[in-house]
Parts: sequence; C-alpha cells; structure tokens
Amino acid sequence: MPRYARCSCGGWAMTDEPELLSRISGDRAKSFVEELSKIEMRVAGSERERSTADRIAEEFRKLGLDVALEEFPAILWEHGPSKLVMEGSGREFETQLMPYSPPVPEDGAKGKLGFLRFGYPKELSQLAEGPVIAIIDWNEDFGSIAQMLSAFVSGKNIAALGIISHLKEAFRVDCVPLLKKPVSFPVFSLTGNDGDKIKEFALGEKATARFEGRSEIIRGAVSANVVARKRGVSEPDTRILVTGHHDGWFSGANDNLSAVASVMEVARALADIETRRSIEFISFGCEESGAEGYYFYLHGSRQYMERHRDNSGKIGAMLNAELAGASNSEFLLVDCTPDLLPHFQSAFETIGKRPIFESKGYRLGVAIPPNTQADQIAFTWNGIPGGLIYWSWYDQYHSDLDTADIIESDRMQAFAELHLLSCLRMADAPVLPLSITGYSRVLRVGHSDVTTYLSSDMRKATMPGINQLRGIRCEDVDFDILEAAMDSLSKSAGRLEKVLSDSSEVERYNPLLLTACQILNRGLCRGGGIFGEDPMFPGYLLYLEELRKMEKAIESLVQVQGADLPRELKALLHPLFQPEVATKDFDVSDALNRLTETRDRLREKMTMEIRRLAACVGEADETLRNGMR
Repeated sequence: MPRYARCSCGGWAMTDEPELLSRISGDRAKSFVEELSKIEMRVAGSERERSTADRIAEEFRKLGLDVALEEFPAILWEHGPSKLVMEGSGREFETQLMPYSPPVPEDGAKGKLGFLRFGYPKELSQLAEGPVIAIIDWNEDFGSIAQMLSAFVSGKNIAALGIISHLKEAFRVDCVPLLKKPVSFPVFSLTGNDGDKIKEFALGEKATARFEGRSEIIRGAVSANVVARKRGVSEPDTRILVTGHHDGWFSGANDNLSAVASVMEVARALADIETRRSIEFISFGCEESGAEGYYFYLHGSRQYMERHRDNSGKIGAMLNAELAGASNSEFLLVDCTPDLLPHFQSAFETIGKRPIFESKGYRLGVAIPPNTQADQIAFTWNGIPGGLIYWSWYDQYHSDLDTADIIESDRMQAFAELHLLSCLRMADAPVLPLSITGYSRVLRVGHSDVTTYLSSDMRKATMPGINQLRGIRCEDVDFDILEAAMDSLSKSAGRLEKVLSDSSEVERYNPLLLTACQILNRGLCRGGGIFGEDPMFPGYLLYLEELRKMEKAIESLVQVQGADLPRELKALLHPLFQPEVATKDFDVSDALNRLTETRDRLREKMTMEIRRLAACVGEADETLRNGMR
C-alpha cells in the first residue's frame, strides 16, 4: 500500500496517520503545563525563564533529539509588591505593576486621584492643577494612552497611571513599551472590583493617594531559544519549524505553556518516525518582551531569524502555536500565508472527523493573512510560509487567572492533533504542501472562511481580492498590469504542478516551489493586524474607497465654485474638512485645490503599489519559468 494518497481537496494524506494521531495525549500535555506553570513570572532574561527553558530542553533530550539552547541578549524587568494607599483614610489596594513600568520614586508617587473615563484629551484639563494619579478603565491599547499622557503638555504632572482590569477579581497586564520617548511615570493594574471602589474616592475633589512599589529595568540580561532537531532522510536541508514560546506573565498556563506542551506532544509522536524533511521543535524565549522599540516583543523569534538568516531559504514552513488549552468559544483557528491554505483545508478535512472533534463540536477555520502579533510574523515577513494555530479569545489572557486550572485536556488533545497532522504532512508528503495556484486564487477572489463572531467584540473579517477591489470602480486606478502578471503566474504554477505529479521530479522541483512562494510572501504578506483582520494587500490600496469618495467630492466642488454650499454637500465634505465646512469662511476653491492635491498624491502611490505588486508576482513567475526550462 502506498504511504501517501491524494485527498479530495488536493492535499496529501498519510495511510498510517490515525496511529500517529493516537500517540497524542491531552492529559499528558496538561500535566506538563501544570508542572511548568509553577515557575511564575517567566520574564524575558530572568532566571525563571531560563529554568523553564532548561526543563523543556531536558524533555526534548529524553526523546533522543539533538538539543541546543541558542542564547541572545535581552532586557530584563524586575519588580516587587505594589499598592495604592488612600491618603487620610489609609485604605490600601493591592496593585500589579505593568511589565517594564518606569521606576517608582523611593517615597512613592503622590497625587490627586483623577478618573479619566476614556483617556480622551478633553478630559485631561484636571492634569494641569498639580500631580495626579490618573485612573482609567481597561483599554486594549493602553500603551498608546500611556504614551499620549506622557507626551501631553501636562504630562509632567502625572504621578502614576492606574489601569482598571476588565476582570473583577484579577489583574490584567501588558508591557509598557520601551520607546525612544519612554513613558515618564509608573503604570499599574487594578482589579475590576478595586477599581470600582477607587472610582468613589476619585469623585471627591480633594481625594489624594500614594502609589508605592518597586520596578527596575535591567539591560544586559540573557535569554535563550530551545531548539530540538530531528534530521530528515531524503530532503534533510529543508526543515519544518514547530514552535511556541515559554516566557509569560503570572503562571502563563494558556499563554503560552499550553503551546509548548503541544510542541512537545508533536515531538514525542514523531521522535521515532522517519520523515523526508528535517523538523525543528522550538520553544522561543522573549515573546512577550525583551527588546526596545515598536517591536519590543517577539524578540526571541526575531533573534532566531537573525542567527539563521543565511539558510532561512531552506525553511519549508513555520507552524506556530498559541493559546492551545483554553477558549471562550469552540473555534480552533489558523492564520496563514495563502500558499498554505490548501494544506490546512486538507488537514481540516481529516482532523474534523477525529473523535475528539465530533464529540465536542469543535469548529475549524482559516484566516488570511497571517497574524502580526505572534512569533511566525518574523518568518512570514522574510518570505517563509507560515501559520499560527490557536484557540480563539479567552478572558483570562495576561491575567493572574491564567493558571493550569483553566486548561482543558480535550482542547489540548484537539489542538495537538491538528498541530501534529500539519507538521507531519509538511515534513513528509512527497510534494511540499505549498500551492501557488491556491495563492493566485486568493489574490483574485480573496478569502472568507471564518466570519462568525468569536466573542462579543471580535470576529474574523474577510480578505478582499483584486476582483473586489476592482468592483469599487475607481477610474483612476488601473489593475491591468497586475492582472496580466497574475495570469502568467497561474499558467506557470499549473505547469509546475504537472511536473510535480511525476514522483521522479519531486526532489528536484520542491525547492523551486518553495522559492517562488517565498518571493510572493515577502512582497505580499505585510498585513495581518492583531487577529488577521487586515486586508491582504498592503499600503495604499487600502484607501481605494477613500480615493473614490475624493473623486465624488471634487466633482461636486467643481459644480458649486462661487456659490453657497448646499447642506447635502456640507454633509459630504464634513469628514474631509472638519471644522472648516461649518464656518462661513469656507473657501471652495482652496478646498478643491487641497483635495485635488491629496487625490493626486494618493493616486500616484496606489499606482506605484500596483506596480510593486505586479513586479513581485512577475518575479515569482519568472523564477518558475526559468526553473522549468
């Protein structure tokens, strides 16, 4: 019996996959999470992070894998207990310093309590009256609010910033970014219940408080990635990466020890199995923090890319894992590059029939393009086909409730089975499971798989393609050059697939397939957003609808030059020229000139973007044609 056969959706299925999938144990994975999560606050570059890495390396060695700890510099954060003390009453509230918060003055940060409902600038007038301990409700982008307050004209009067958690009985933390203009005051978390009580104090005109704590940022620390290697037998230079990260806040059971446990289950299942290609099982350090700048996080994966950049072209795929053991919903999701879409659809076809999925009603879905907030993005931006596997959102994220108690063995089982199947087929299928024809299809028609609401405020949006963008009917943008390049690429991809159907040519042409996909990914996969909701096409094409609106506004302005503006036109122009439209001094000619200049600049940038995309597609096409001569 042949070891592999084609699936109905075009992928490869292994004849003995059920036996290998039966090696996965969700209970064993949860036990590993329970063990590692006892090492709390595994901060980048800390001894706790390193002891976790050492334990993971030990487990890999037990499987007979070749293990290395690849060290790199990191920025460490150390802290102690902290509290908010109400002056006068002496009432104290326990707090949690936000990671990498600026130091607290030795005698504490003192000031009047100022409750800012949303952190809007109009609420900040109270900051001009003297030192204020500002309190705001949780906001997903609290870092930008901290930056805004720090840069505000009265920022010097902010003694400290408290963020009320959305969780009633738990803290919620995220890093304070280490940017060129750092936040100038300590930042801390309050539980939701304590936040409600403190709001009452903040209503009093003379309510004052003192924040106490210890926060220290230490440069020159060392972190490490744990890399366990399994050599392939026929294409050993090509390697598949199976990854997660072991640093984390509090116990960090689901984020992200659950993913490390999944990586370990995959390694255990494949340790004694020969595969065509090599596999690297990696546990990254410094995912949550460890560096300076806009990308102060994802530091360990970026360090891996820098260390292995010279041979990164041999990476067949990077299968990253996050949040493997808990969720608010039944969705198990994948964000991936378009070349991996058929691969994951094939895996879903198989895995969806597994007992754990049928009994629990778990649902599967793919979103394109890749998520930019996890470790695979450093690889995707360098062209490497990549996917992020994860359960959808869970309430305990980055909180002290993210303990081993919330990990579900059934979810771990389902997750690790998908992780294993994805790795197995990437590492051992005769033809590397990448699809350029699938890529072309996504570019043309977009992708819409998961559109169901995952929680009350998040959903996967669709990814528009060229056909949808053309439907906007903006006459100033010509997609013909890109369409022609895509037509040629589709023909070349079809020829390559025909060649690869001959088993004797597989090892010769697999590298060509990978190279072409890497060219496309480097040029096209720049979007993603925090949950893969951004459009695939980067740059100024996102503003095509705005360009069309500008054309309509310009046409209307031309018609009314020298006349009073009708109310309907004011309504149309209001978003473009606020607040000038509402005044009697609004100059139609000046508005027309400015709008025309903006239109022309945007049109030029869109034209350049289309040419860039066409050049990228053309480069991949030329690579295929030259490689098949």
